[in-house]
Amino acid sequence: EDSDSDSGGSSSFFSSSSSSSEERRTRFVVFGNLGRGTRLDDDSVTFPESFPGVASRMTTGLVAELAAKAADESSSSSSSSRKRLDFVLHVGNLAYADGYVSAWDEYLEQIEAFASTVAYVPLFGAAEFAGGECGVPAARLFPRPTPWTSVDVGLVRVVGLCTELDLRPDSEQWRFLEKALRDVDRRKTPWLVVAGEDSQLRRHVEPLLLRYDVDLCFWGRDAVYQRPCFSSAEEKGCGVLRETFHPTAPVHFVLGTGGATLHNTQRNALRELAKWGVGHVDAHNATHLDVEFLDNGANGDASSPGKVLDFVTIVKENFPFHRHRRRPSSQRHTEQQSEEPSSHAASSSSSSTPAPPPYAPDVDSVVLLIAAPLLLWVAYDSAMRTQWWADSGHTTVHDDDDVEDHDEDVHHVDDTDSEVDYHSYLVSRGSLSYS
Repeated sequence: EDSDSDSGGSSSFFSSSSSSSEERRTRFVVFGNLGRGTRLDDDSVTFPESFPGVASRMTTGLVAELAAKAADESSSSSSSSRKRLDFVLHVGNLAYADGYVSAWDEYLEQIEAFASTVAYVPLFGAAEFAGGECGVPAARLFPRPTPWTSVDVGLVRVVGLCTELDLRPDSEQWRFLEKALRDVDRRKTPWLVVAGEDSQLRRHVEPLLLRYDVDLCFWGRDAVYQRPCFSSAEEKGCGVLRETFHPTAPVHFVLGTGGATLHNTQRNALRELAKWGVGHVDAHNATHLDVEFLDNGANGDASSPGKVLDFVTIVKENFPFHRHRRRPSSQRHTEQQSEEPSSHAASSSSSSTPAPPPYAPDVDSVVLLIAAPLLLWVAYDSAMRTQWWADSGHTTVHDDDDVEDHDEDVHHVDDTDSEVDYHSYLVSRGSLSYS
């Protein structure tokens, strides 16, 4: 890990070396609100008492299982084997220690099962600043130059924010975010991800997300799984399990489902699940990425660890061009995904990046080009009529109280005669000529 400082603020970068994009299929797990729990089934030593410690332990067990598969596959002698997991992204609310140092010991012991075998990227959220901690224990246990960070692994750059600190425009963290988004080489690192604990603060950074074509955002805090409905917002709960989407803006996910007490907002325009689990992200190549929501096994009798509860495929055409080079809005569509996720893996074996189709102008640009001359003519005509009215000695009556005072000055002209007089006025000024 190395640090970098300039006028844009301090930064922290972790990079992994890799070869061409076809050889860098990248996978990671993401979740928030983990906490910690007892090994006992009765949660007798879980703190706080209202915290469902078993759910936290089940999440840790699922991630450890995925990390173990990564270790087994990466140690295989087969040249075609690929790591199943590259890193773990924790989007805030780590131990919920609330000022108790022993709680941090329990938390570190709990995550050791996966953090000892795969890279662990924790972000700091509200829980790390609660109980008088002010972020100090988290910063000492997970040291880095700043509370925010940027991580490059394979096809993905993750810019991690600390949403408890200043994110207003031109703040130190805001400048770091802009630099991290601006400096990425999208030909080498095509997928750009922003993550943090509090999604409510994204209003400060949304202009940057749009300007630099961020692909995905992962948030925590709310103890629920949420994503946009791509097929139909009319169906309450957005009950489509598999969808494919061609985004024209960042796609936001809420994954505060590590172990905290769940809640449901019942928002119709969202695919929402009040279940514990983790997000599994698989960047197949520069154009196709899958996001799965996996059950952690603590959601009742029908629950099983690793069961797919939701699945989204995100497709970027015309890589490496930005969104203004993508298909016009009339051609963009969403479709229900009917194929297995492995169907996109075949596209990663292509030895070359597909050539972009011819540039198609955006519909809004065409409308603006047509409307602009018309608006200019209306403005010019209005100004000329006002000048003609004044030069002709007419007086404008502003309100009813002035009617009697100005009655003698008001000159009523027939509409037809007025239009003839106006055109004659334009000819006399050289603004209009007849052949």
